[in-house]
Amino acid sequence: MAFVTSRQHFKQLAEMVLSELPEDFRQYFTNITIIIEDLPSKEECNKAGVKQKEILGLFQGTEYPQKGGFL
Repeated sequence: MAFVTSRQHFKQLAEMVLSELPEDFRQYFTNITIIIEDLPSKEECNKAGVKQKEILGLFQGTEYPQKGGFL
């Protein structure tokens, strides 16, 4: 079952969590964008192998191990 919240509340939660990360981790959070959408597209869900109404979040981009990690 999906978690339902307002965009504003989600934005507040995301900002709070990011601000509370230890500096050792936060320093690596550059060039990252959080996009808030009601649901990912059906195509994105199919590609990820999940049902549209069951997804809580979706990462898109190059994973850090493929970029070289936190070096």
